[in-house]
Amino acid sequence: MLSASEPIIKRSLIDGEEEEKIISVEFTVPEYNRDGTFKLAKYSYQAEEDFDNPKIDKGWKIFRNDEKMLSVEDGYVIVTGKYCGICSTDLARRFLPFPLPQIIGHEAVAIHKSKPVVIEINASHYARGIHKKLNPPCSFCQHGFAPYILAPKNALIPIPENLSLKVASLAEPFAAALHAVETTPPINGQEVAVLGPRKLGMLIIAALNGFLQSIKITKKILHLKSTHGQNVCGLNRMTDFVVEELNVNNSINDILEWIDQLNKGQVLDQNLKNSPVPRFDLVVIGNLKEIDSVIRPKEGMDLSILRSRGAILYAPSEPPPSYNDNNEIQLLSKALIDDDIQIWSTRCGNLKNSLKGLSKNLEITNILEKNMITKEITLENLDEGFDLAMSGDHIKILVDVEAKNTI
Repeated sequence: MLSASEPIIKRSLIDGEEEEKIISVEFTVPEYNRDGTFKLAKYSYQAEEDFDNPKIDKGWKIFRNDEKMLSVEDGYVIVTGKYCGICSTDLARRFLPFPLPQIIGHEAVAIHKSKPVVIEINASHYARGIHKKLNPPCSFCQHGFAPYILAPKNALIPIPENLSLKVASLAEPFAAALHAVETTPPINGQEVAVLGPRKLGMLIIAALNGFLQSIKITKKILHLKSTHGQNVCGLNRMTDFVVEELNVNNSINDILEWIDQLNKGQVLDQNLKNSPVPRFDLVVIGNLKEIDSVIRPKEGMDLSILRSRGAILYAPSEPPPSYNDNNEIQLLSKALIDDDIQIWSTRCGNLKNSLKGLSKNLEITNILEKNMITKEITLENLDEGFDLAMSGDHIKILVDVEAKNTI
């Protein structure tokens, strides 16, 4: 049975003002397992504080089933969960390289200091308000399918007053869609085809079939968003391709234009200006199967020889004289060489921009709330919600994660 304790709240006088902070919670929630099932687990988050100086944050201890799971450094706060949407990435979680079982969910809406917030998917030292780099850099990420979330304090984004909490649950997928449009904006008059429109990320079957269909109908740019962890077109690392926000093309002119912008200090894409990763900006391949080894050269390590948002230039020395329609790699090669398409990718977007867009376009926002959120469930029915999401009968299923049975 799901349960949650009443949180232990500490009130401190900081800079002349009283401040409340949740310092301990305990709850039982469904954990997602490698076989795609859910099983209940008991969690506890406990603050490690300097009680003589409430300004000092000494980190947190995390317990699972009454055993210490790990300790994390400072920069986190406990927030009270309200809603979390089921994403296609959640449905494909068992195919992704993350440790399981665990609490999952990232389209989270919560309450912090009596104010509604959404939460960025980021536990870096920047998100935690820490100026030194940490090792590991992301030791614990928030999990939305729970009544309490241990979240990086700078990853909490206030929700505008004119948006409902249910609409705010769409901020994360809307941010990802907005990021895709901003990265590869269509020129006036161009047609845009959207495959897998029932959710932002394609369902697993739709992703596998949709990619081939996209290649055949694309005239200029194919933009990937799906993170399903499976083989696509004979390539095993296309989910990592999206995570790293890479692109593939065969036009050296586009690469030269970007290099020229860089040399002049006039890079139009703001994301490319200050890459902190000391890796290559461009990798040239002669065989498409080399894409996998470029993205993840060493098995078991999340390390690419290409920096995030870098480019892969496909330059085969001898293109095949003919193409076999049943050969996925050859179809992809034909699309890149003969049809001159480009493949781009993006993942998460900017939640602040997303909320701003939703707040300023209430007519569209109301349509999204009415037509996208087609089912609401409680946390205790999370397994049923996943089955419904997999069936394709619903667009967006929203989970009410608020604690109902306090102990």
